[in-house]
Amino acid sequence: MFAGLPACPYARQARLAGRVRMIHMTSAEPDSNCWQHIGNTDFDKTDALVLILDAKRWDLKYTHSIVDQLNSVFVSRDVVVLEDHPRQREEIGGVVVNNGKYILLLCQRLSTLNRFSEILKKKGYYDQWSKKNITDVVTWRLGRKF
Repeated sequence: MFAGLPACPYARQARLAGRVRMIHMTSAEPDSNCWQHIGNTDFDKTDALVLILDAKRWDLKYTHSIVDQLNSVFVSRDVVVLEDHPRQREEIGGVVVNNGKYILLLCQRLSTLNRFSEILKKKGYYDQWSKKNITDVVTWRLGRKF
């Protein structure tokens, strides 16, 4: 997508290797199942857990609140949760990068994600990203300037 790279250049490889776990959460499931799904995932064997929720389940503000709560628990366990909400358009280098149809909670090993972010930075991957995009997606989880 940008400079010849997809939104996440590692996603396809992880998916083909069977290291991406996707769970569609039904409307009948309580929000607490998010904590259970993340807590029960072995991130040594899973590169990414993707929780897929109906777009109408939560508004954008509540989604951010849930993600903040999840990160307050799981960051100390070396797991980070990133969100993709259809009401929040994310554009990088003129390309819309969010799915626009579902709420996605993307859960990954924090140390691995940060290590690969540093590699991508050296390759110029973030050159087309706005300062806001970098802050929203990268800087906050690194805990330092990127």
